Amino acid sequence: SKFGVILSPRRDKNTREYEFSSNHIPMALNYQPKYEIPFEPMEHYYYLQSPDDLMKLKDIDAVKYSEKSKWVWENYFRPD
Repeated sequence: SKFGVILSPRRDKNTREYEFSSNHIPMALNYQPKYEIPFEPMEHYYYLQSPDDLMKLKDIDAVKYSEKSKWVWENYFRPD
């Protein structure tokens, strides 16, 4: 799997955001969580606007999102 996909019917934050970022897994979310840190759609995670976007994941370079996932973990989410 290239991406950690989190689908939320209520479009709420999910604890898997921390889990995926701790393992530097790029994320694809169908919601836009609000944090007081830099965490922007299409920069720190791939934003799934519709179910059809799931098919687009196979053609997206996951490395960029993986690096941002690692950065978010190292600078903000890590429980030091």
